[in-house]
Amino acid sequence: MDASEAVARVLQENGYTLDGDYAPGGAELLFYADRTMLYVQRAGAARFAASGTGSLVQLGLDVAPGKPAGLMDGKRNRKLLAELEQAITAAVGSA
Repeated sequence: MDASEAVARVLQENGYTLDGDYAPGGAELLFYADRTMLYVQRAGAARFAASGTGSLVQLGLDVAPGKPAGLMDGKRNRKLLAELEQAITAAVGSA
């Protein structure tokens, strides 16, 4: 399975919405987390690059553009990214 497909599947399984322009095998994948009672909407990106026999995946997550940032958003984003990293590693492995 292509790295972008595996990451897309993990994101969807964890409640994220993929950008409508997503195409399997692409170099970048944009995703969103809907607003909850405690947190504003978030926007994220996953970037993929070939790395020897595998792929390098970079993840980023922040408050969605144009939305007000809260005091605890940075801490929450780091926690969400750590959870995504664990889920992706469990799904595809790690070097």
